Parts: sequence; C-alpha cells; structure tokens
Amino acid sequence: MRIGTDPLSRSRWLPVVGIGVLHVFVACAPVSPATEPDLSKHWNTSWRAGVAAYQEGRYREGEQLYLAALKDAEQLEPRDWRLAVTLNDLGTLYLDWEKYDKAEQRLEQAWKAWETFGGPVYAGTATTLNNLGELYRRQKRYAEAEPLLSRALVIRVRVLGPNHFEVGATCNNLGQLYDNQGQYFVAEPLYERALAIFEKTQGPANRWVALALNNLGALYVMQHQFAKAEPLLRRALAIREQVLPPDHPDIEASRHNLWVLQEKRRIFE
Repeated sequence: MRIGTDPLSRSRWLPVVGIGVLHVFVACAPVSPATEPDLSKHWNTSWRAGVAAYQEGRYREGEQLYLAALKDAEQLEPRDWRLAVTLNDLGTLYLDWEKYDKAEQRLEQAWKAWETFGGPVYAGTATTLNNLGELYRRQKRYAEAEPLLSRALVIRVRVLGPNHFEVGATCNNLGQLYDNQGQYFVAEPLYERALAIFEKTQGPANRWVALALNNLGALYVMQHQFAKAEPLLRRALAIREQVLPPDHPDIEASRHNLWVLQEKRRIFE
C-alpha cells in the first residue's frame, strides 16, 4: 500500500457543548417571570435529550430536540443564557453532521448571544469561538480560523485559568490548525501543552490524553522523528483499548497510525 503525503489519522477535534458550560451559568441566570417555569422545564428536557442524541451520533433526532429547545429559549428573556447554549450546541451538531452552512449560521448567532449575555471576554463566548474556528479549519479557511481559536485560547486562560480542561481543548484544536498547514514546529508545543493539561485534569489513562498522544505522535511521524513518535502512539493505543469499546473508530485510527509509522520507518531508515 502506498504511503501518501499525510495518511495519518488525527484525533477528533474537541468541541465544547452545553454540558461543558451549564454549571457556569446556572447561578447567573436572570430572574424568571411568573410564566417562565414551564418553558424552563420544557427547555431543559429537550436540551438534555438533544445533547444525549448528539453524543450518540443520532444527529437527525438531536436536531429536532435542539430546535424544540431553541423555540423555548427564544421565548425566554432576551439575555437568557439558554439561548446561547442552545444555538452553540445546535451549531456544533451541524458541524459534526457536516452541514457547514447551518453550522456557521447557528454558531454566529450563538457568538452574538454570548456577547449580549456575558460580554466579549466570557467563557461562553470562548466556547463558540472555539467551535466556529474549528468549522473554518475543516473548510480550510485557515486565515479565518486562526484569530478565532487564538482569541478563544486567550479568553479561556484569562477566565478559567491556564490549566483548565477547556484550555487544553483549544490548544489541541489550534495545534490541529497549524498541523494541517504543515507548521509542525508551531503545532508541537500546542499539542504538548494540551497533553500536559489533560494528564493533570483527567488523569494519565483517559481518552483525551490518548487524543493528545495520538496527535503529537502523528506529528512526529510527519517529521520523521520515529523514535519519539512510537512510544506516544503505542501509549495512545493502549489507553484507547482500555477505556473505549473494542469497535470504537479511535482504536482503529491508532492501529492505522502505528502501521504508517512502521511503513515510513521502513522506507526512510
């Protein structure tokens, strides 16, 4: 089998959907009017079911649930945080569903809603900037993606602290942006930072640690630094085999990357 220019499988990007930010905003929600409790309850039911459907890959069902939640959120107070959460999560679903036009529309609306609710330097604003930047990365709109991801990183460090999980998530996504453009020396410290944060916040044997190990190892393979790549890729595979179902695509991606490593080593060493 011929080895192409870059046949390696990078790990999945890291979105942050509403579950990741819900606890931040519950205490900040505005006082509800008397007619709001039923709407709030219905929103919560639809939104939680939408998150579950999205995470299980049931995108069509998740879309309908999020749209139901959005209808409720639009009837709440204009500055209610649930509108921004719902728009962000619906946009993220469309992003993974590869419905990019819809994703861009909803994420731009979420960005505006976050800035209305919390301002430009806000954890929720950074969440949507991260996801919109990833959309542009996937579309190879790199010049548009970079400032969004960079701004998301600055906000998250300022608001959440330098070692927060979501800082690591944006470091990974920004690393992938530079990796895609062949700027390996810029991507490398971002992947290393993501790995350190994931190990500190999630423990040494976690799927997010495996993600960072995989991406850093794949980067070293592209640089022909095979001795540095192999232990990272093997550790990523070991973690994935430990924590993921046996048929999970990330396990196959790790095995594929180790195969590519051996083929490249055979050719170039």
